[in-house]
Amino acid sequence: MRSSLVLQLLVLRKALVVCGTEADLVRKLNVPGEKMRSWLAGNETLPLAVFNRAMQLVNRAYREEKAKPHSHAL
Repeated sequence: MRSSLVLQLLVLRKALVVCGTEADLVRKLNVPGEKMRSWLAGNETLPLAVFNRAMQLVNRAYREEKAKPHSHAL
């Protein structure tokens, strides 16, 4: 498997975790469900626009998580 496809799969699967369900990810990325299943299976490479939107979802979730105040137990 090419390293670029591996990176795409990692980002797409992280975006799936962020969204919660495949249906929510399909809606957020505005793509057909059958294409999403093929991409998640590693059968096809993602179009650059879809990869970029998935990265934006992951980055936004990361920034929101980092911005949360963390309580420290004493």
